[in-house]
Amino acid sequence: MSIAPDKLARIDLNLLVTLQVLLEERNVTRSAERLFITQPAMSRTLSRLRDLFDDPLFTRAARGLIPTPRAEELEQLLPDLLNAVSNLVTRHEFDPATFSYTFRIAVVEQFGQSLFGPLLAQLQKEAPHIVIQAVDYTEGSEELLARGNIDFAIAPENPEEVDIDFLPLLSSEPIIIARNKHPLAGKKKLKLKEVLAYPYVSCFPVDAIKSIPVFDSMLSELDQQRECFFHTSNLLTALQVIQSSDGLLAGPAFILNSDLLAKKFVQLELPKELRGMKKIIGLAQHRRTLTSPAHQWLTEKIASITAEYWQVNTRKK
Repeated sequence: MSIAPDKLARIDLNLLVTLQVLLEERNVTRSAERLFITQPAMSRTLSRLRDLFDDPLFTRAARGLIPTPRAEELEQLLPDLLNAVSNLVTRHEFDPATFSYTFRIAVVEQFGQSLFGPLLAQLQKEAPHIVIQAVDYTEGSEELLARGNIDFAIAPENPEEVDIDFLPLLSSEPIIIARNKHPLAGKKKLKLKEVLAYPYVSCFPVDAIKSIPVFDSMLSELDQQRECFFHTSNLLTALQVIQSSDGLLAGPAFILNSDLLAKKFVQLELPKELRGMKKIIGLAQHRRTLTSPAHQWLTEKIASITAEYWQVNTRKK
């Protein structure tokens, strides 16, 4: 049953609170004292209540007020109604242990493979009812954030949308990865011509058209380019190719955060000409979720995990 907006607009919530007190006290004087108003003011409010409900609501007796059948009906409804209104305007304390929600996060696979393992391990202990749904990061992720289709995007660059908040997580220069028995493995002071003498696997997110890999940007500034013999958006496929060939893979350093990968692949020393150019990786979210305690909590978790694992990665170098 719907209620006309003009009828709702006539209802003063204070009147309902007053009616609840009158029903509890059955006395105008005691009700006025509880509400810290004068007895004449309480009498005027009772008159407004009678107009609102088109009913006397109470009749006077020697021992106080006697509710009418309409007032007795309202007495059954008011507690739940006022509690519901109270819950509506009260922000409840966020408790990760009981909170249930599915967060959708757009992320490039190279970063996701280092983040989600430790993140989910923490969530299982602290927030077992939170579900993470990872989707591929693409050019359209900013629009998905704006529409509310995803909660976060772990982006390789600061989004241009003004309503998107961007929290930098780490700054990374690219590394060159090879199988652990590659001819260049273990060699020191590699020259640029040595690392460009081998073919490369290009691993880059589908649809990330406007973004040029940092490695290629660096080579372009040196008037150089690499030869790519295989292109894929799938990191696992890229790693399988270089594991079975002398091909190389250029990418962010956090790829080797995994102990499993570190046993099979090595990080080649970056030629001095390629050092110093870094790429910012950050967490993007729409501003409408910035005040959400649940989103704030997950943001802190992602930031702390990134900082911890990036420090580990730095110490390994």
